[in-house]
Amino acid sequence: MWSDIKTSYGYGWGFAIAFPLVFLIAPLVEFAQHVIEWRIGLFDNLEQTEALAGHPARMTFGYVKLAALMIGGLWMSRYLHTGGDRLKTASIGGASVAAFVPVILVFLVLDFGLDQLNPWLDESSLGKAGSIVAGVATFLLASVLQVLLAGWRVAVPLGDRVTGPLTSIRRGFSILLPGLAIYFAVFLPLLVAHTALNVGMAFAGPGALLWGLFAVDSLLVGLIVNALWGSFHAIYQRGRSKAGLAPVAL
Repeated sequence: MWSDIKTSYGYGWGFAIAFPLVFLIAPLVEFAQHVIEWRIGLFDNLEQTEALAGHPARMTFGYVKLAALMIGGLWMSRYLHTGGDRLKTASIGGASVAAFVPVILVFLVLDFGLDQLNPWLDESSLGKAGSIVAGVATFLLASVLQVLLAGWRVAVPLGDRVTGPLTSIRRGFSILLPGLAIYFAVFLPLLVAHTALNVGMAFAGPGALLWGLFAVDSLLVGLIVNALWGSFHAIYQRGRSKAGLAPVAL
């Protein structure tokens, strides 16, 4: 597992250097979201940050951001799978791009469905303790879905037509615990840093510091996307290995 974690971070940085324009998609979209949040007053103070978390403008752009963040996975999957081979990474066919559209749509639907739970899980409905428990449960559910569908989202850019969503889910269940361990080990430290930066924005006040935090957090989101895709690739490989299948050749 440790090698999977090191690969996720190492190739994440390597991809940013090898394909800077693709890497910058995530930071630019994240920065745009911060600008929207600033315009609606999200960072005026901590109370506003909490009160405006579900603002329609923020939520709507969140779906645009999710789709944009997934686009880089087309290249990241191939970069990880080929050990950083730039030529094979760049040679993405139109069929792979078209086949990736349903992947994006499915994750948008899942994200929308989880968002619909929020009004039922807030403090006014469940109390403070109940809301915390519900939040943790929702996070765990979302994490399980990420692991179960990791294989599919990685397989499509590789041209692996055997690993569809149902096959991905079946294999994901067979390696669920190690898959979650890899996912959490990669994601949680970066999530803590991302959350800390966003809390800092609420205390920064208007000025250069706030915009500096926007920039730092946006670059961090780029690293999060790359590192997470590394964890997805590790889960995909473990699932194929568990099924007795050799790695896909590109």
